Amino acid sequence: NGVVTVKGTTGVATAWGVHHYLKYWCNAHISWSGDQLNLPNPLPTIDGTVTVSSPHRYRYYQNVCTSSYSFVWWDWKRWEREIDWMALNGINLPLAFTGQEEIWRRVYLSFNFSQSDLDSFFTGPAFLAWNRMGNIQGWGGPLPAHWYTDQLHLQHLILKRMRSLGMIPVLPAFAGHVPLSVRQLYPNVSVTTLKWNSFEQPYCWFIYFLLNWVIDNCDVSAV
Repeated sequence: NGVVTVKGTTGVATAWGVHHYLKYWCNAHISWSGDQLNLPNPLPTIDGTVTVSSPHRYRYYQNVCTSSYSFVWWDWKRWEREIDWMALNGINLPLAFTGQEEIWRRVYLSFNFSQSDLDSFFTGPAFLAWNRMGNIQGWGGPLPAHWYTDQLHLQHLILKRMRSLGMIPVLPAFAGHVPLSVRQLYPNVSVTTLKWNSFEQPYCWFIYFLLNWVIDNCDVSAV
């Protein structure tokens, strides 16, 4: 009847099927660098049924450095396009690291760290990937005050879009890196120094052994 119907088990699966049709029947191209969407009219028909499937339940995308290499200055419009591109390519397990500094900021403030402590702890936006990995702190900082809330709002939009398509966002967890002032606030904690590359104090890290601190200082049942 001249109608092409695409069905899928999730939003990602359906988008992947649409992309398969556009790419192999319409010679279309959708990429980071540009699109070719001059589609034939009428649209090509398909004889029978075409099935697109993957042997892998989860299709992961991104690494922790990409958030600084590529994503750091993206606004919602650019992120929306990227998430749609993920769906078109069958990605269902994307990294979602945006905005986490506001969460850590709230946690640290609740443990009596000051904003001044955090200003010397978080790096500038372009270096946050290496801050999150425990390589450096403070380099290129401090973060602008609006950065925390703006990025958290952006993360909410990102997560909503990913989940609406059936993706499972990979969120960050605490990795043990803490501000240098931890020794002043908690003099009995066990910390050690990690030197990375040629960075010296105050840009290298204290690493805190999380387990003992949680047991001694937190209501674990409430975490």
